[in-house]
Amino acid sequence: MAPLEYFKFKSSYEQPDFGTGAVRNLHSRAGEQPIYLGSSRPFAFNYAVIALLPNQNPERKVLILAGTNTYGCQAAAEFVLCSELVRDLYNRLGTAVGGKLPDFEALMEVKISGGVPMEPHIIAVRPRTAAGSNK
Repeated sequence: MAPLEYFKFKSSYEQPDFGTGAVRNLHSRAGEQPIYLGSSRPFAFNYAVIALLPNQNPERKVLILAGTNTYGCQAAAEFVLCSELVRDLYNRLGTAVGGKLPDFEALMEVKISGGVPMEPHIIAVRPRTAAGSNK
């Protein structure tokens, strides 16, 4: 499996903001932040990465659903099960809905209310090339 190229998780044991997980935006673009820090307790928002990556077997893919905490992971899983949200992902990747998705990495934000992840939305999407050098 190819590693993530565009987004990297920051451990809560690292600075900045020791004790808070985050996602580093390794190639931030205009209007994007270089790091997205999740909120501290009580959690109000969180971040997650959804990625479709190449596998050792070229006929198969790897799907990553990961968050800076459990709420982000749950939101990423719910995201890929919601047709309206997946339609937005297809549109951002310039792919016809229902068509074959290219390899990609996407960063999403989710609000948390009463211990429930709500209103996930994509902040940034990065299509990947077959060679893995679409920076």
